[in-house]
Amino acid sequence: MSGVVKSSIKRVLTLLPLSVRCCLDVVSVSVVDVVQLWRLPVYRVKAIVPGSDVEASVTYVGNCPQYPAWTYALFGRHIEPELVTDITMLQVMFGGGQGDDDFFVYPSNRVTAPFFSIIGWYSVPRFINCRIDLNNSLSNIFSGGGAKKEIKVVENKNYTFDMLSVDGSFEEFYYEMLLPTISVRHKERAVISSFEVLREVMNHGFLLGVFSEGKWLGACMLVRESSTVLRFANGGYRAGDSELLKNSILSALQIEMVTFAKKNGFRWLDNGVCNSFPTDGSLHYKMKWGAGYSAPKIEYDGESLSGVRNLFSLKVDLQRPGSRALLNRTPVFDVNAGKLRVIGWNSVVHPVFRKAVKAGFEWVNLDSNRAGDKNLTAHEKPLS
Repeated sequence: MSGVVKSSIKRVLTLLPLSVRCCLDVVSVSVVDVVQLWRLPVYRVKAIVPGSDVEASVTYVGNCPQYPAWTYALFGRHIEPELVTDITMLQVMFGGGQGDDDFFVYPSNRVTAPFFSIIGWYSVPRFINCRIDLNNSLSNIFSGGGAKKEIKVVENKNYTFDMLSVDGSFEEFYYEMLLPTISVRHKERAVISSFEVLREVMNHGFLLGVFSEGKWLGACMLVRESSTVLRFANGGYRAGDSELLKNSILSALQIEMVTFAKKNGFRWLDNGVCNSFPTDGSLHYKMKWGAGYSAPKIEYDGESLSGVRNLFSLKVDLQRPGSRALLNRTPVFDVNAGKLRVIGWNSVVHPVFRKAVKAGFEWVNLDSNRAGDKNLTAHEKPLS
């Protein structure tokens, strides 16, 4: 009987206008999320902020896979978090568990995040989407100086490329290329999907392999999301060998991936996701190859709704030296009034963002409105 009711409800929902259906689905998913994650463990990391003599404390709620990357970005190394207690969402909203914290990070969703914003918290995307607009010419996509230089290096390597059968090649790729590459490059921060999960993903994709003198050196996983979007799912090179990295193996795959997508009529290349910090090296690399950046959006993938749970609510105590030191060294992406921006403290606009800032992208130094603060130091003025 319950199956019949659920089926009837689904049919009714499909008849609603998309905007109404989306709102109902967002609320439904968010409520389920709150109920399922009502009580969560609390972890704390304390360390000296690199480049300063200031100790900072960061508290994480829940077991989100992004937290190790946060610790590495904020403190420059892996630190095992200390389990402190557990807590409910209501306790968090009324100040529970927030003692001597510089950053307090809570996994929110599209319904709960606005409530945290009302009490002064920031809305940080759990990751940043990177996409390349293939409506542009290849010369425009690769117009940056770094890309042009790397293209010349790759041309001298005489690499060749081929589409590989998933059935015949994926197991070797996963165990001999992907796993070693992720383990070597990301160490404790590595988030590794299982063979079964990625093999399922590849039911709609293929491997683009790179070869030298007939030897298979590496590959990237490409998935056809739609007739207009090709998605980069992951990539690796044999044994995670640093010599292959030095020989521009990833750049070779990146160039071929963009070229393949362009030639085959795709309008967008989804170049994967990056961490929510404008200092992220992976983000800089993807921007070098023409990728734009954006916060995750709410969208349907078939009948499934994605983008609802893709936020962290971040409380920052700007009265504390630790908070200031963290934001100075590692500014953070924030979604404010629906727009992506960067927040920092006396932070210098990173060179890869200067063009965007000049064009109107917000890089907000939170100290710029605190002229009466005796501890205020000279801060980087917004570029004009």
